[in-house]
Formats: sequence, structure tokens, C-alpha cells
Amino acid sequence: MTRRELADWVNAQIRGGAMSLDESSPFVAMTVKIPVGGAARGAAIPLDDQDRVNFLSLTESAIEFHRSRGDHSAVARLEHSLSLLRDAQGQVARLDTRI
Repeated sequence: MTRRELADWVNAQIRGGAMSLDESSPFVAMTVKIPVGGAARGAAIPLDDQDRVNFLSLTESAIEFHRSRGDHSAVARLEHSLSLLRDAQGQVARLDTRI
């Protein structure tokens, strides 16, 4: 999915009561794609709606990074996030009935 689709999914999960704000924090970080040169001061970074990202793989890599640094708190949060992603895999995230 794209970063925009992830953000939309997270917001829907929060609105539906399936996810708390605390549980959403690791996902919020994944929705941002910071340009290599950074953003101009005060400029908004738009959510990317073009590039598809494998968020399962991204989360697994982040878990390994934080595990190697001994950050057990981050590992626990990310493992929970990975579980939520895996549980949601295959579900319909959005349905457009317009013709």
C-alpha cells in the first residue's frame, strides 16, 4: 500500500475503535517519507500516494534495528504493530462503489 493508504487505514482503525492513539504511533512514523535533502523550513511534507511500500518488511527491519540497539520498548511497540498489520492483511481497506 502507499503511505497515504496506510494513514487512511490507521485513521479508520482509530475511528472504529480497533486501534488506540498509542498503538498508532509506530504507523504514523511510517507514513512520512522525508526527502534526502530534507524539507524547507515550515514546509509540509505531503503523504506519498504513488510509491507502494511493503510495510510488513519495513516493520520487520525496524524491529531488528531496535533489537540490535537494545531498545526493548521500541521492539515491543513494533512487534505489536506488525501483529496488527498481519491481522489486517487480506482485508478490504477501502471500497469505491462509484462507476
